[in-house]
Amino acid sequence: IKQEAGWLCKATSRPPRSAQAHGHYKALRAVLSTGFAPAVIFYQAHATVTLAAPDGCQVAEFLVKLELACRQHGAVKLITTDQLPLPDETRTNREPFRWNVSLKSMEKIGVIPDQVFGLEWKDQTNQPHRAYYFLESDLGTMPVTRQGLRQSSLLRKLLAYESTWAQNLHRSRFGFHRFRVLFITTTPERVGHLMESTRLLERGHGLFLFTDFESFQRAPYLLTHPWQATWPGM
Repeated sequence: IKQEAGWLCKATSRPPRSAQAHGHYKALRAVLSTGFAPAVIFYQAHATVTLAAPDGCQVAEFLVKLELACRQHGAVKLITTDQLPLPDETRTNREPFRWNVSLKSMEKIGVIPDQVFGLEWKDQTNQPHRAYYFLESDLGTMPVTRQGLRQSSLLRKLLAYESTWAQNLHRSRFGFHRFRVLFITTTPERVGHLMESTRLLERGHGLFLFTDFESFQRAPYLLTHPWQATWPGM
């Protein structure tokens, strides 16, 4: 069966988005091992079939494209969530990629990325290097900003990651020497709104990279895809 739209999904009660996306990815990766790039994935459910890909499917699509790009490159390895070398205390946690940060306002907010992964490669002297990423898939349903931080918003996500970096939680909780946050959102206009929101941060502006779904889906080779940043560096 072939669907040019890309994904054929059956809606059902969802597990957490990161676990759901990783489950989708593992299913797709099993198909990839046969040598074929999948066009369709089915989920066992009794609900109505829809062609609108949910966020979990879009995260899975990103991981599959990244896996294919790494295979094509040959010298870059994708480190999936279950392969990350986490500290023992984090690895044995029931939800290792769910944590809280304290803002300057003394308010505590939670962080749950849609996916976490790493890339590994060797330089010209054969020394290994790793880079770690948190992935956020934005379907355009969450406001970019709100009057306060008690309700969810994309600015609140940005502040949470900024605080994660400023408080060195990426080192103590995950053992990551540094990280970047990848945002995939609906339109170039929304990318612009997100980039403008990063200017409200005091620090860590260079943590964030942005793209829109259409640009990402058109990208022939994800490792060289031109992500947008507010300004370079951290």
